[in-house]
Amino acid sequence: KLARVQEAKFDELMGTLRTFVATSTMLHNVPNDLGLEMACFWLRLGSDSEWTTFLQKHGMPLLASVAYVALTWDPQTIAIAPEHMAHGSNIQLQGWFRSVASGEKKAKTVNKGFPALPPPMSLSDAPAESAL
Repeated sequence: KLARVQEAKFDELMGTLRTFVATSTMLHNVPNDLGLEMACFWLRLGSDSEWTTFLQKHGMPLLASVAYVALTWDPQTIAIAPEHMAHGSNIQLQGWFRSVASGEKKAKTVNKGFPALPPPMSLSDAPAESAL
């Protein structure tokens, strides 16, 4: 029974990762009529409490296992996608990111700066490419 639960969680994680990769690819490959550079990164929420606390302070639900966030560095702003978007399609997510980047959806100013990014995941911790 435990193995089935772990397998279901792994399948959910891989589905979320596939959506993230597809969304990131679309954001980079679709002609950018906004004139902005976009970068994507994956942050494992359970592995860095400083980021988890920061995101919750700015509107991420307390028990969220997945959240999509748009950040700008200059000026420092943050927008957190609505909770229902956490399991949306890559097309829906790309539309949300573009609406934030265009100013259609408002981002909040970050007054005290972003936490430092955690170190990258080691290759031994990364999911197998075949799982994607």
